[in-house]
Amino acid sequence: MNTIAAMDWSVRVIDLVMIVAVFSGPFLAVLVTERSRLKKEKRNRQIHVFRTLMSTRASTLSPTHVEALNLIDIEFDSKSRPERQIVESWKLYHAHLGDSSYPPDSWPHRRAELLVDLLHEMASFLGYQFDKAHIKNSSYYPKGYGEVEVEQHALRKSVLKVFEGKGAIHVISHMAPDQFDRLTTAGQRNQDGEPDARSNAVSAQPDREEQRGLPTPPPRGSA
Repeated sequence: MNTIAAMDWSVRVIDLVMIVAVFSGPFLAVLVTERSRLKKEKRNRQIHVFRTLMSTRASTLSPTHVEALNLIDIEFDSKSRPERQIVESWKLYHAHLGDSSYPPDSWPHRRAELLVDLLHEMASFLGYQFDKAHIKNSSYYPKGYGEVEVEQHALRKSVLKVFEGKGAIHVISHMAPDQFDRLTTAGQRNQDGEPDARSNAVSAQPDREEQRGLPTPPPRGSA
């Protein structure tokens, strides 16, 4: 009897295990698949951030470069030990970008070093075999692009000064000095009700032609 009872309990346990396996198997499979998908998507987003920063590391003022920097806090988890170093490197780089008290002469050099450190940490985490010298020296950026950025920046600053009243637009006149004086005098007289400046400007034409030694055209209606 004891043997039969023990067999009954063993059968029941096996049945229960089989039932749990039948119902939980698909759920566990979906769970594992979903976690694998999310992990792959996260890695793809991290690679996208890294690729964007690498491709724009020579033009750090480009909007795509700035956008990729701001995505680091979202795509890399500071609670994860492998990703923590990346977040810490980004914090150092971000702090330096806003440090106005750093010596201006050495600020660009330090900025470049911190950016290389950040990209090297990201490359190591994502499995790219890039050393710091390669990251620093292998970027290509045409000289003309840099000149365009500098010119656009200078142009924006000049226009802004004009709108703020801190600058002026220089105008070069090619008008003869005597004609300018006559137009100015005619404009002042016009305010007092005298003939318009246009008639004075037209009447000034024969005088200039006489000064050049050209013959004066005969009056209209003459034979």
